[in-house]
Amino acid sequence: MEEVLNKYMNVTKDFWTLKPKTLFHNTISLLTSQKIKFSESRAIRKKLYELNENREEYCPKIFANLSFINFKNCGLEDNIINCMFEVIELEKSNKLTIENLENIKGIGPWTIKSLKIMNKLDDNVFLFEDYWIRQRLSEIVKSDKILTQSECKKYVNNYKNLSDVSRFLWRINKNGTRKILNNQELERSDFV
Repeated sequence: MEEVLNKYMNVTKDFWTLKPKTLFHNTISLLTSQKIKFSESRAIRKKLYELNENREEYCPKIFANLSFINFKNCGLEDNIINCMFEVIELEKSNKLTIENLENIKGIGPWTIKSLKIMNKLDDNVFLFEDYWIRQRLSEIVKSDKILTQSECKKYVNNYKNLSDVSRFLWRINKNGTRKILNNQELERSDFV
């Protein structure tokens, strides 16, 4: 499996590698997508981008001037907004680090690991907790059920860059995993 996955990862890197964003942007983006459907998260992020003057990355200065009601009107829950205000304060004081984010109530291990992957802070992080990633890996290894976290470890332990494997599986869709099983070429449309 490792050989096959490496082959597909190498030829599709442009499809699943996201343009680098700041730690601030990625933190806000992950907070807004916690425990909700992807479509809901996308709608919230669209409203946030409008508040952000449609800039490509979330601007801390703009966000610092927004009110609780501004964020609430985007569809965000109170606890997420409170987390966002703490992130904004850390950014304003130049103290926005992974270590300081770990101390914010509402930012858990999944978010921290995701940030390490997204911001390329650690090459050896696999997001075992992520259901989408486990689902895609399950499809590739032809499992009848979604692999558990410990079962996933058996399949990915030998990889040198687990963060890349996470990024790849995070972005590929079900059609893409079908193509891998059928030894077909992947296209941009096979990734979210």
